[in-house]
Amino acid sequence: LSLLAAALAYQRRSVEAAAIFERLAGMQRGVADHWSNLGNALCDAGEHAAAIRSLSRALEMDGDCVNAHAALARAYRATGQPVS
Repeated sequence: LSLLAAALAYQRRSVEAAAIFERLAGMQRGVADHWSNLGNALCDAGEHAAAIRSLSRALEMDGDCVNAHAALARAYRATGQPVS
């Protein structure tokens, strides 16, 4: 499922990728990378508020996740919200 979701994201099929990443995050709730990937896909799909929630969860699990930090900044910038 991870490879399929990554391939969909690479093809800019963000909504489809997000659905699979969401499934992965539900199956393996403690895996920060699933939440980070979900957040990135949601951000790409324009779902910035949902992306912020997912990326924040990834960072709660792994505060050193560079991809989640970068994507969170992108999501906050897209919403015009200050970083909290």
